[in-house]
Order: sequence, then structure tokens, then C-alpha cells
Amino acid sequence: MSAFAKTRISLLLSFVLCLNSCANVFEPTSNKRTDEALYEDAVKANNTADFDTAIAKILSMSTAKQAEKVTKELLAAAYAGKCGFNFVSFFVAATAGPGTSPFFYWLMSQWTTISTNRTYCKLAETTIKSITPTYLGRSADDSLFMVFLGLAKTGIYLSELVDTDRNGLADNPPYDGSANSFCDCANLGKTDLAEIASGVGIAIANLANVTVSLGSLDIVTLLGPACAGTPSPCAIEDESLILADTTFMTAFRGLLNSTSPANTGLVSGTPTCNPLLCP
Repeated sequence: MSAFAKTRISLLLSFVLCLNSCANVFEPTSNKRTDEALYEDAVKANNTADFDTAIAKILSMSTAKQAEKVTKELLAAAYAGKCGFNFVSFFVAATAGPGTSPFFYWLMSQWTTISTNRTYCKLAETTIKSITPTYLGRSADDSLFMVFLGLAKTGIYLSELVDTDRNGLADNPPYDGSANSFCDCANLGKTDLAEIASGVGIAIANLANVTVSLGSLDIVTLLGPACAGTPSPCAIEDESLILADTTFMTAFRGLLNSTSPANTGLVSGTPTCNPLLCP
């Protein structure tokens, strides 16, 4: 990795972690309710993983201050932390790659010992999208954050919905290796599936803006032929568009429902999803 790339990662980590260990310069004599003081307090709280305080401080700021890009980035980082996503640790794990593990098993198994709350992953995503609605025109730093947030969101949704005992494996039952495990709406509902799929779409879309090496993490190659087709079941970052496309939904269920020929899913073999199981 070039020195330039390492510098970019260092800068990004500074943004995500909001590295600022200095004392609040507005203490103790000035008004602690000013936007500047609230921002400094939010940074300090985020640094110590006190995400509830960081979020509360930010939401106490003026509308104008909350609308600033830097404030939204800080809020997204706090929401992501509340979700269970730690950029540094996940970046290290992800750039090492999943090895021989099926892609979605690998994503799901990252959260077995971590307290998660998928609602906050969605809030972090929405906050960055409020700066730039899609990857088009998004900064390289925000895009890199979204690549890993998208993957984390997919893994956390799967972990909470599919691996309720947090052992890194899909629950059996209902995910018992049968042809219908992930094809049936009774096992995995449409709205949740759309969020899982959009996490992958966010990661792939934002790769277009990323200028640093992601190590062994090559999402497109990992998913390979499984992402073929028009529309591709791996390329849409808006969950509402995914939810509205039956063909897309069925194709993504197939990704989750198979480990062969593509090394992707959570069920052994090559079952094909019947759209009638989840119209």
C-alpha cells in the first residue's frame, strides 16, 4: 500500500473515531450549551464509546449545526457504534478477507461476541445519505465508511435474524439446509431481506469512489457469477427499489440459499428459490 493510501486511511480513521482527546476548550467558564461545546462533548463521548451521550449531544445542537457535514459524519459514526460497528476492528477483519468461508457466513459470524442493534446501522446509513443521497459525488472518505457500514449492516441483520443464538451458524430450524430455508417469507420477511441486500449494494456501489487498498476483500470477485443478471442482485443500494422488484428479491434469496456454485450462502447445495414461496 502506498504512503498516500496509508495517509488516507489514517485520515478516515480520524473521522470515524473522531480522535480528539483534548479537554473541552469551552470548559469551565463558557456556556456549555453552545453548538461548539456540544460538538466537543459529542466527540469526547464518541471517543469513549459513550454513543448514547454523543447522539444526545448532537441532537441538542441547533438545526444549522446539525446540518453541517462534519456533524452528520460524527452522528453517523455514533449511530454506527451504537449498532455494534467498530470501524477499526471490522476494517482489519474485512481486509484480511473471508478466506474459504462462504461470504454471508463470514459476514454473519463477525458479531457473535458483540452487542448489536440493527436499527442504528440503518440510522447511520440514512445520516450519510442525507449528505449525499447515493454514491455519486460522495467523498472518498464517506464512501469508504459506507463500504464497511454496508457490509456490517448485512452481517448484523443476518446475525440478529438468522443466528439468534449467536454461534456463527444459521439457526436450525428453520434454516435447516432444505431447499426452502431462505426462500420462504415465513423464515425471512421481505423488508428484512431488502435491508440485507441493500447492505451489499451499498458496499459495491461505494467501491467506485474508494482509492485505498482493501486488502483481500474483493466483494465483486467473492460474489462472482452469483451477481450476474439484469438487474444484478448485488448492485442496488436503495432498499425500496429492491423491495419493489420481485426478480431481484428472488435472486438475492438464492444467494443466501446456496453455497454452490458461488461460495456465498448459508445453505449447502444448490437449491433454487421458487418465487411462489414468497410472492
